[in-house]
Amino acid sequence: MHGPQIDELALGMSDEDIRDAFAPYLGRTVAEDDPDWDKIISHLTGKWRRRRWRRQLLGWFPGVRHDQRNVERVYSRTWSEIGLAEKVSPGATNTPTSWRGNCYLAGAQGTKRVHLLYLMRILSTLRPRTVCEVGCGNGLNLLVLANRFPDMAFSGVELTSAGVAVAKSGTELETLPRELVTFSPEPLAATGAHRNVTVQQGSAAALPFDDGSVDCLFTVLALEQMEEIRHQALTEIARVAGRHVIMIEPWRDWNETGIRRDSIVARDYFQARVADLRQYGLEPVYTCGDIPSKVIYGVGVVVARRIDR
Repeated sequence: MHGPQIDELALGMSDEDIRDAFAPYLGRTVAEDDPDWDKIISHLTGKWRRRRWRRQLLGWFPGVRHDQRNVERVYSRTWSEIGLAEKVSPGATNTPTSWRGNCYLAGAQGTKRVHLLYLMRILSTLRPRTVCEVGCGNGLNLLVLANRFPDMAFSGVELTSAGVAVAKSGTELETLPRELVTFSPEPLAATGAHRNVTVQQGSAAALPFDDGSVDCLFTVLALEQMEEIRHQALTEIARVAGRHVIMIEPWRDWNETGIRRDSIVARDYFQARVADLRQYGLEPVYTCGDIPSKVIYGVGVVVARRIDR
């Protein structure tokens, strides 16, 4: 069963929907020719160009490489220090963000709320029975999605024990915290379905599932951290996918030049193009790079179906 071809009409996604999802985290809109904006972009351009040079000159040193050991170390600390409620707090609204030629200073979670909206619209179209997030972090997406779609079975795999611990603590709550209910860009159908979410520790390079056993897998800014194991991770994701894969990642298609390219190379981030998915038996059925993104890298939404299933 290949499932439907997806388009904007099927998702019912409007510009107003995206603006509404982003709005709670919007600090201010800045004119593109504003001197302050020029100063911000000039600073970031110089910063990431220098970091790219450093990476290319010294990248063979263990402390410079963005390998999985460093990813685990950094995110173990991140998930240990930041709680679920704090994670969705608007906080400082000073992240340079752009969309369709418009420039914004916004909270970092604004773009993540847009990502969650895309996940909701896509899952509503695909209607999978089982869904797994690869690289689920602290479980935020899973906890909210489970209450948006209580008829779907959600699970997650996370590299760090700290992330798993935070996610599991969330599943033990009687009702979804008010902050997470508010963070949802769409009304929730339940407030207790998150208790059914299962999360386990593991690597995307060796997913603990049988072939074709999960209807839909998804990643959100998780593959960006897996360039070292990109081939293994995509192979595993395609192996486990029964029908579809959703990937909201900084694909090279939207990060070819300038500050975006410098930022990706400097941090050893995801280097794959959308067309590369076909070598893993995944056929893209929907792509969109027209979403709010940090100015330092562009994020694209890609849905692919498993060709031989």
